[in-house]
Amino acid sequence: MLPPPNLCCGFPAKANAKTRMHSDVTLRDTIILSQIREMLGYIDFDGLIVSCGTCREALHELGAEEIFGCALADVSYFVLEQAPKRFVQDKERRFLYHAPCHDSLQGEGDLMVRQIGGQVTSIGGCCSEAGTLALSRPDIAGAMLERKRDNLLAKAVAEQGPHSIVTNCPSCISGLGRNRNLGIAPQHLAVLLAESLGGAGWQLELSGLLQSAEVVTF
Repeated sequence: MLPPPNLCCGFPAKANAKTRMHSDVTLRDTIILSQIREMLGYIDFDGLIVSCGTCREALHELGAEEIFGCALADVSYFVLEQAPKRFVQDKERRFLYHAPCHDSLQGEGDLMVRQIGGQVTSIGGCCSEAGTLALSRPDIAGAMLERKRDNLLAKAVAEQGPHSIVTNCPSCISGLGRNRNLGIAPQHLAVLLAESLGGAGWQLELSGLLQSAEVVTF
């Protein structure tokens, strides 16, 4: 089950001290999620899954776990819990890993990547996207970007060939993407897990599953 499109968690408004806006968004979300729970009252949910650490914080704050009667979990953590032994491991692969500032994996993302196999190198520093900071304070975001690039150059570019840097935050995907000219492409951990479980054709398989899924309009 997916929520209605464009349903913001409200965290950006809170981070920018838009108290009234944050209150309105939180109230709207609480009402909508409660309506979904009532409509699907015959279903016992196994988890409330998110792919973003900031969304996880916001949903926890508004009591989403109590509404749906299940745990709030990062999508990558949930997948690893459900299928920990089905990964196609490749010990020769090399990964860079970026831990988001708002980390829904609580600092254990690099350990989860190691479960897939290969060597993992953690790259410190903020990606420079930092939510709306890149819009409100481009000077600070620019300094963060330079620091991140220095960290990447120090640990990654010394090795030959293109690199993939894994993270578990959609916003960080955008921030890390500013370093593509270094030959370093960002990848969400959930995508990496999908490739490891479903192979190169996982997107086609997912498309088929979605077409056969039951659609509930809210």
